[in-house]
Amino acid sequence: MEFLLSFLPSLRHIGAFGYLVALALSTLESLPFVGLAFPGTVLIFLFGFFSSQGYLHFNALIGYVMIGAMLGDGIGYWLGLRGKELFKEGNRILRPSHLKKGEAFFHSHGEKSIFLGRFVGPLRPIIPFVAGLSGMGTTRFLVWDALAAFLWSWSHLTIGYFFGGAAAIIETWFTRASAFLLILAAIFVLLWFVAKRLRPFARMTKSVFRSMGRAVMENPEVHGFLDRHPIFARFMRRRFDRKRFSGLPLTLFSIAAIYLIFLLSGVVEGVVTAEPIVSVDARVANLMFAFRDAGFVRGFLWITLLARRDVVILFAIVVVILSVLWNRRSYVMPFLVTLAGSQLFASLGKRLVHRPRPSIAYYVEPSFSFPSGHAALSMALYGFVAYILLRNVKRKRRSRTFILFVALAIIFLVGLSRIYLGVHFLSDVWSGYLLGALWLIIGISIHESGNRKRKDTNVPVRMERDRLRFATAAMLAIPVLWYGYQGFRYDPPRAMVDRTMETEVTDDVVGSFDRLGLPKYSETFSGTHQEPMSFFIVAKDDAAFVETMERSGWMRSDPVTVANMTTLAGASIMKTSYPRAPMTPSFWNTRVHDFGFQKQTSMKNVHARHHARFWKTPIRTEDGDTVYVGTASLDVGIKWIVTHRISPDIDTERETLLGDLVATGSVVSSEKFRFVDPVLGKNFTGDPFFTDGEAYMLRFE
Repeated sequence: MEFLLSFLPSLRHIGAFGYLVALALSTLESLPFVGLAFPGTVLIFLFGFFSSQGYLHFNALIGYVMIGAMLGDGIGYWLGLRGKELFKEGNRILRPSHLKKGEAFFHSHGEKSIFLGRFVGPLRPIIPFVAGLSGMGTTRFLVWDALAAFLWSWSHLTIGYFFGGAAAIIETWFTRASAFLLILAAIFVLLWFVAKRLRPFARMTKSVFRSMGRAVMENPEVHGFLDRHPIFARFMRRRFDRKRFSGLPLTLFSIAAIYLIFLLSGVVEGVVTAEPIVSVDARVANLMFAFRDAGFVRGFLWITLLARRDVVILFAIVVVILSVLWNRRSYVMPFLVTLAGSQLFASLGKRLVHRPRPSIAYYVEPSFSFPSGHAALSMALYGFVAYILLRNVKRKRRSRTFILFVALAIIFLVGLSRIYLGVHFLSDVWSGYLLGALWLIIGISIHESGNRKRKDTNVPVRMERDRLRFATAAMLAIPVLWYGYQGFRYDPPRAMVDRTMETEVTDDVVGSFDRLGLPKYSETFSGTHQEPMSFFIVAKDDAAFVETMERSGWMRSDPVTVANMTTLAGASIMKTSYPRAPMTPSFWNTRVHDFGFQKQTSMKNVHARHHARFWKTPIRTEDGDTVYVGTASLDVGIKWIVTHRISPDIDTERETLLGDLVATGSVVSSEKFRFVDPVLGKNFTGDPFFTDGEAYMLRFE
């Protein structure tokens, strides 16, 4: 990732010209039919990535990309008003076939096709033309087009922005070898995308490579080498034989398996050696604990049941029986091997690594944590069932897409449920997915290898079709009813969550801070430093601390729940007041802030607020008082619709909070001291800040 970021400083010289480039790219992407051969979407992602590195302002970039998209669509609409005479047979760009696809989509979805077509690559540059051709009113077109252009610009730039912000996390989670393979795979995907868009160029490139291959094979020295090493020559020919599974398909499967092993070994190494991946796990677990809600817990308990052993066994038995009934016996053995292998290796991993469960688990799990058996089983079971269905659904693209989507959704939700319920760390689930995927590849390879040797795998079904369908429905009802029965009665024993920390009793607060090795800065997910701590507050207990903060005019934030977030969204849209609105989580010592406080500005809406976040430390004074550390910042606007943009001068906010606290009369002592060196940095959303590095030590009565 460092290599990827190394060339970015050269973009500083582009300056404001970068916005014009983004506008031009989005215009070309939206131009009628030109956009079919122009990979502008990928380039817009890249501009979002550049913005995350601080080279282009995100909000301004959205505006330029949106204007470019509307400009391209407007040109298409204007051309559409001129009629069909632009389309002629033999025209490489304005093909009648493209027009027919666009017309069918427009007539199927009506005016909202302007919005939907913006997010469908092949239709994006065609739909505005068809809208003009169909006589759609200009006002209605502009309204739909503006909405679509804004959401398209915001979503694509945001994806690129978050990828840039996740660079450090990606570097933490992947070994160098696996990162190299990932980048290589991304290059191949990009080449495939470009080749698909530029078919004439792809045909030429393919012809060139074929010519190069023939030239190499006809080279006398190559012939001589192959003649001297016939075993190697035969091996290579078999590896690239497309007609047999043991040829090119098995070669590609082997490459995928090796890649998964690289990833899995990297995660295991990180967990065993306590690399930064462990601290990322802790932050994710603490974040999920902060978001824990009774309604969500009940829902995720239902989801996690989808990969519980008894449900999986019953579902597997039904799959085996149905495979026999439908004369698809060739799937049975590979299916069982996939399930048994993933379960066996998950159990072995738990015994070898001996990683304890998270301390914030919602319920008691008796086994070890790494890797996640639920994640491995969900990948193996639902992945193989999807493979069976995909192999037997013939030429129905929508059905295949639906099957794949459902399988991936179940697998993802099972893993998410394990993290949300706190019974697994993120790396446990990720390693479980990798383990399950590895055995899924093995199982599919076994079936494909045996399937190629059989002359007829589709033996006629002896049972009548109607009776067979009824039997299938009856068999499927058994695990469904069992799952429902288990879901309503599933109430695992609750775990006792102990959030207390090992404490040190002393009146030398700052000295203890250094002795315990406590962080001096708030942190991002990956552990990158953010704002330094600017307050040390000594208070009798939590109640006294919160009471003094609220008397100073700083209200404690509401917890993050669905109801509160809905209220916050409404207040954000209407620009109204919400004095106790939930706050974006921030980390210190891998923990989410324990207390969030806010104070309204003169604007009296949620777009601009004074914010302060505080954490309890493991330091206690000799009088039994608790020490809290915290930071303060001023929100000056909404960013990406879901978070805030802060004012860079956090020292002024520090002084504002100090003045409010002193005004309560509860501050019995106040001391300002140098805590860190002056800092010029950025928070996790990329907002810059600066501070002189000083902090206050306050004691409440």
